Amino acid sequence: MKCLISFILIILYVPLLQGEEQPELTRFIMDYPHGEERILSNSDGAAYLYYGAHPRAQVIKKGTFSPLSLYHQFKAHLQENQPGEKRSDSNATYGMVTLVYSDGSTSSHLIFDVKSLAERVFREAHDNIVQ
Repeated sequence: MKCLISFILIILYVPLLQGEEQPELTRFIMDYPHGEERILSNSDGAAYLYYGAHPRAQVIKKGTFSPLSLYHQFKAHLQENQPGEKRSDSNATYGMVTLVYSDGSTSSHLIFDVKSLAERVFREAHDNIVQ
């Protein structure tokens, strides 16, 4: 048992001792359903709402969203990004989440069947549009 605990502690703390830091999440972008509505949240508190391919954004009141809070809301729903023909349920409503980190790296994930959760976020965005 002691060996197992020691092993786990070593695995968890070696990256810390080596000075490896995880890059900070600086931007959360959600497009759901794909091609309809998109929200972009920056770590400085700025957030924007887009409709389809329309290039102009609606400005959301600063501080309404943060990338980290949105990530935590959708984390359990993030799936591996894969082509349509390889998706498990071709009839599901899909969207995309893109995460941008402080080191410039990005990761893209599929989300599906999160209508009620996405509607809550978009409703909050609409309620906080700066006129």
